[in-house]
Amino acid sequence: MPIFPDNSTNNISIQQSIQKYLAGVYPDWLALQISNLSDITSGWENDMYAFDLITSHDEVSRQDELVLRIYPGDNALEKSAHEYKSILKLEQAGYPVPHVWLLEQDLHILGRPFVIMQRINGVQMWPVLERAQPAEQERLIHQFCELFVRLHNLDWRPFMEHSATQTISDPYFLIDHWLQAAQASLMKFPDTGLAPILAWLAEHRDALPCTGPSVVHSDFHPGNILLRPDGSAVVIDWPSLQVTDARFDIAWTLLLAYAHMGRDWRDRILNEYEKIEGKGVDQIEVFEVAACARRLFDISVSVSEGAQKMGMRPEAVQSMLEQKDALTRVYNLLVQHTGIQITEIERLIE
Repeated sequence: MPIFPDNSTNNISIQQSIQKYLAGVYPDWLALQISNLSDITSGWENDMYAFDLITSHDEVSRQDELVLRIYPGDNALEKSAHEYKSILKLEQAGYPVPHVWLLEQDLHILGRPFVIMQRINGVQMWPVLERAQPAEQERLIHQFCELFVRLHNLDWRPFMEHSATQTISDPYFLIDHWLQAAQASLMKFPDTGLAPILAWLAEHRDALPCTGPSVVHSDFHPGNILLRPDGSAVVIDWPSLQVTDARFDIAWTLLLAYAHMGRDWRDRILNEYEKIEGKGVDQIEVFEVAACARRLFDISVSVSEGAQKMGMRPEAVQSMLEQKDALTRVYNLLVQHTGIQITEIERLIE
């Protein structure tokens, strides 16, 4: 099984492996060659490489700009298949996503499963948004929220197993499912200290009926929006797509905005979302508590047990620890909403 060394030979090894792999997948493509492979890894979850694929087929030469997305962690096989299938369905629904080429789960190729997809010629929205003048910021926030609302209003049924579409009609099914999954996670990792928060959320369960399920991204933020030169946007990073209450998705986005950009950004995004949707987001503060619990749980387990337990790259732990200010704001928001202090989390912050 191939090894990923921490030196300059890594890219060469990957390039050779992928070139051989693609030559086997596309035996009719002549003069197949990979060039300009470079590591573009960012974030906590995947190793990513950009490369150009040059081929000749039916006497026509072509060059495709592609991305290799390699999945780490204990659930890599499941996550890679889920993201590949999710992007296919989103593309079929007309939502702006990269085109996916291939899913490969044979671990003999690179040692881990991977997906090859279209590379978008664009820049992340987040730094553009932060540097923009006020009028341009408003336009970008509108574009961001318009994509968000559009996602939540997609037909969710193609994204669900047929057998599950009946039970999901119960207005309390989604919150009950979330609470059950959270309880199972806490039983597996009881040392996070978050059990009182789950109990607090369970007490508020009756106020959280869902009027209808939505397709959600689960990590929708400006860093996962790529802006093309013409201003059009493409949404990336879909390993956690699911069908659930849209308020889980909204609260997570608001929490990230609050933790990394401040209260004003959180409020601007919420106000614009509600304006586009045409109605308010009910009980959003309770869902923000759920988002805080999710964030603190992920970080606590990653630090104590290793990031791979959460399906992340090992390097993610160091990145988490370097974001102490954001982590502190998440915890303070949790205390503000619930009045519950957690010794384990305070110890982690310190």
